[in-house]
This record gives sequence, structure tokens and C-alpha cells, in this order.
Amino acid sequence: MELGRVNLGIAVVTDNARNMDVAVREAGLAPHIKFFAHTLNLASQAGLSVPRVSRLLAKVRRVAAAFHRSTTVTAVLASKQKQLDIPSHKLIIDVPTRWNSSLDMVERYLEQQAVVAAALLSTDIRRNAREIDNLDGSDIRDTEDFVKLLKPLKTATTVLCDEKKPNCISHCAIKAYG
Repeated sequence: MELGRVNLGIAVVTDNARNMDVAVREAGLAPHIKFFAHTLNLASQAGLSVPRVSRLLAKVRRVAAAFHRSTTVTAVLASKQKQLDIPSHKLIIDVPTRWNSSLDMVERYLEQQAVVAAALLSTDIRRNAREIDNLDGSDIRDTEDFVKLLKPLKTATTVLCDEKKPNCISHCAIKAYG
């Protein structure tokens, strides 16, 4: 028995945009494979727009922005990091088009939470930054849950998008259609 390659056509991998569906269909290309990382991105973006999550991210973003805006606040943060022996990392501000930057922002906030709380108690900061409010206990629990939920999605996205280490999905597609 002789094994041969079945010609199934040209596999097309696209994001989930409707115009891509139409273009692939009208071009008569098959199979049409929708990129799973894009699906994860869309699901994550939808989750970030849930009102409770959106409000939580806005609180963290306000704190991070305040620590970026002021040299005084930045200096107090650095001083408190040394005093508390916490890594000297800056707070991160997320980028609306990158859901994983919101995860990075929240993870960094949690890493620096003790420093932020100590810095906010400083008279140098309290005098000039009344709009900065630290997160309360409920907010902290929500941020921890947020990280637990999104961390696996970030890992999956990283694995799926790593061009240096092809994964099973890309390997199987290349093998079957390549």
C-alpha cells in the first residue's frame, strides 16, 4: 500500500473578523482556520468590559498613573521599596488594546501593594495627591481573583503566539496542509 498526500487545498489562518470569513469564502480557499489566540483575545477583552472589572481596573490605573505623574511620588515609592525590601519596580499602566497589559498592571500592583500603601501614608504624597486612593480589602481580593482567572489565558496566548517554538496546533496544521 502506498501512502500519498491528500490535497486539501490551502489552509488559511485568520483572525475572527467577519471580513476575513467573507474574503476566504469568496476566494474559494479551504480550510479556513480561525486563530485561537485571537479568540482568547476577544474573550479577554469582553471580560475586561464587565462593569465590576472595568471599575477595578480604573482604580488600579488611577494609582499607577499618580505614581507615574509625580517625581515626588516616584521618589517616595523608591524609598519605601528599599525600606520594605520589595523589588524596585515601577507600577505599570495598561494599554487599552492589549488585554494582557491589564493583567500585567494588576500583577505589578499586587507585587507593590505594601509599598503603595506605605507611600500613600506619607505626608509628602497625601498633601499633593488627594485623588489617589488605595484599594480596600474587597478590591484586593478581586484583583487576586482577576489574576487567577487571566493568568492561564496569558500563558495560552504566549504559547500559541511563540514563533520560536511551534506548538502542536501550528505543527499539525503545517503537517496536514503544508
